Amino acid sequence: NIAVGNIIAQITYPDSATNNINLTNVAGNRYNSSFTTPVMAGLYFITFIGNDTSGNVNNTERIFFTVDLTAPTVTIINPTNATFNNQTLLVNISASDANGISSIFYEWNGTNITYTSPIIVNFTEGSRTLRAYANDTAGNLASVSVTFIVDVTAPAVTIVSPQNATYNNGTILVNLTTSSVNGTIDTVRYNWNGTNVIYNATHFVTFP
Repeated sequence: NIAVGNIIAQITYPDSATNNINLTNVAGNRYNSSFTTPVMAGLYFITFIGNDTSGNVNNTERIFFTVDLTAPTVTIINPTNATFNNQTLLVNISASDANGISSIFYEWNGTNITYTSPIIVNFTEGSRTLRAYANDTAGNLASVSVTFIVDVTAPAVTIVSPQNATYNNGTILVNLTTSSVNGTIDTVRYNWNGTNVIYNATHFVTFP
């Protein structure tokens, strides 16, 4: 009687090296074994070689798979690391991978949200951090984050001097103080006699 002889799995690695593994008959016509792929990314081929007790050989069955050890690239295009005076901001994320992207999602306010295309998100005021994630088809995960400030509260400005009073001197100290809850003060100016004047420090002004 003719019977199956040996079944071999010939593995060809991405660097063209080969490794032959003898498969074990587990039941009926089922043969299996296991092997550990080396830390080598790329395309693997497995050729199954079988022979019977008469010496006939079949080596036409072949499969292949790819080992991907590289995480995808993920970028937060918007929002940027800046201060915004609007709570409603565009969230724009891009991701790429040589073997394809499986999913993109972002984390906001403790919740992971699936990302498919640019979307408008309403952020609360203050310093905020948005984190984006991307999975490739091999399960590699990459993440990136951006911190930005949402500031929709106008700064406070106080005229310390001059006061609402009568002066017997035309040269008077101009003293202004400002503060901002969520951001930094960009520019301070005052208007005198129809002209906007940049204010950097206390100084005297001669009023006619």
